[in-house]
Amino acid sequence: MSDIDVRGSLEALRPLGRQARATLVLSEKLESLVGLEDHAKELVARVEALKSEVAAAEGKKARAEADAVAVCAEAKAKAEKTLADADAAAEKRVSDAEKEAKALEVALAEVAATLNADNEVLRQTGKTLQGEVDSLAAKRDAIKAEIESFKAAASRVLG
Repeated sequence: MSDIDVRGSLEALRPLGRQARATLVLSEKLESLVGLEDHAKELVARVEALKSEVAAAEGKKARAEADAVAVCAEAKAKAEKTLADADAAAEKRVSDAEKEAKALEVALAEVAATLNADNEVLRQTGKTLQGEVDSLAAKRDAIKAEIESFKAAASRVLG
């Protein structure tokens, strides 16, 4: 074969080589696309799994919020009951203290009345005793005067 025939054959084969190269590049790109498609499927599966996890987490969050609301409501109810019980106990103590204060006022009034009556009795007794003391003093003075008069008479008779 001659150089020309080889060159002509080479020239004729060049478009086939280009076509073969283009086919090879397309084949590589198709393989790459298949790999990307598989990767995309994996990513879609991951996204779906993450969506499931998010939904589960939202469910847990909703349950936790409901539990928190229930716990808060229970705590509020207990606090309100405790406060109501404390208010009732305080009101009873105030009422009892008011009753005791009134009873003490009555007792003090009775004691004051008794003391006033006792003071009046003591005042009257004091007046009576003073009258008796004055009467006894007058009798004593009269007896002293009589004794002095007897002494004087006895001195005159004896003396």
